[in-house]
Amino acid sequence: MKNLILYIVLLGLIVNPITAQNMLSLYKSGPITLVPVAEYGAKNNWDELFDLYNITEGFTYNQREENKRIVVAPDGSVFMSHKNRYEIWKFGPDGNFIKSFGSKGGKYSQFQYYPSIQPVVNGKYIFTSDSNGRLKFFDLDGNYVKSINLDYMPQSFQIVGQNQIRISATALWARSFRYFVADIDFDDDEEKIIYDYFMDLGSSFADENNIDSLINTQKQHFQLMEVPSRDELILFPGGGFARTSRISGKLISMDSNGRTITDTKLDIQRVRISEEDVSENYEKMKRDLVTHREAILTSKNSDPSQMVLVTINQTLSAIEAYKDIENYDPYLPYYSNIIVDDQDNMLVFEFTERDAENDNIFDVVAYNSNGETVARTSFISDEYELNISANTFVISGGYLYAVAKLKNYDGMPLRLVKFRMVPANE
Repeated sequence: MKNLILYIVLLGLIVNPITAQNMLSLYKSGPITLVPVAEYGAKNNWDELFDLYNITEGFTYNQREENKRIVVAPDGSVFMSHKNRYEIWKFGPDGNFIKSFGSKGGKYSQFQYYPSIQPVVNGKYIFTSDSNGRLKFFDLDGNYVKSINLDYMPQSFQIVGQNQIRISATALWARSFRYFVADIDFDDDEEKIIYDYFMDLGSSFADENNIDSLINTQKQHFQLMEVPSRDELILFPGGGFARTSRISGKLISMDSNGRTITDTKLDIQRVRISEEDVSENYEKMKRDLVTHREAILTSKNSDPSQMVLVTINQTLSAIEAYKDIENYDPYLPYYSNIIVDDQDNMLVFEFTERDAENDNIFDVVAYNSNGETVARTSFISDEYELNISANTFVISGGYLYAVAKLKNYDGMPLRLVKFRMVPANE
């Protein structure tokens, strides 16, 4: 599969010009080497902490041990949530594990579904969200504080100022989906819609359980990568946000009040897919479906979901269509992920045809808020395999924090790592 190339798009309002200039200078300095801080997390027994790493029975791919989310608190502490644990973990500024809190259950301090950790409010409260829009707030020691229940599905969060929680979200609206940005005041729970747009459900909504129908309507439109077909709303800590599309390459940047600053297109050349890409996608898709089906049938924790099994079996019966390159969009999406750092910079990860020997080098293009290219560089990691996503790749306080795998290691490779970003020519 083609490897990733990292694009950095610098957008939004600059809150601290001195700090922002330092980051921009770093991007302009040439290739950047990611150097792990050796003493970070040195006291952790990673085999014991990530003891579920090699357990696959009953777990889908998304519930594997490596699927985590991290946020960095103002003091440098790191909070981690997991797709396979009803817990939140806290690591100190030195990277060493301090404690876990939470468990499965219906009490205020418990989680009914796997919680996802979210940013720190007012420097004092961490909070979690789940698939039903439940927000639970805790102090930085893990003590329960309060809950907010949303009647829509949140997608992402940012803290604007001290007490404003900015949310990108979606909700069913008649026969459309409504996508919007809203602010919630932490103190009084007051809510305000900042920006919204609508997307028609389309004719496929009525046939959403008919896989054959979906395949026929999507002929020539399979995407090689699993990416959202909708536009995405990207939130910045400075209050601004952006609307982007992996399919069209659209980029609209907006100020904190939802007014358009720039309406342009990412300066990215899409990569054409190959027969090898399609074959690899087909084999992986088939393997994952079979594995998922077996996990459901052999699970000891819950009754098999007949709806899921029917969908899996229908997809497998029609899966040969995924072997034909003519059924695909001929190009990869414009990007695979977008990450926002703590200085209102947007990192847009795009695809390139790097060979396997250089698959951990991420080329970088930096844009200013007007869509103008201001720097070209690359990020290089020699010791770790990076899982590039907004969940596991966080730039904060001039460091890069990541959930990554140690290369060429016989034991449990997963780590929480803190990297220095050092110009390669120094």
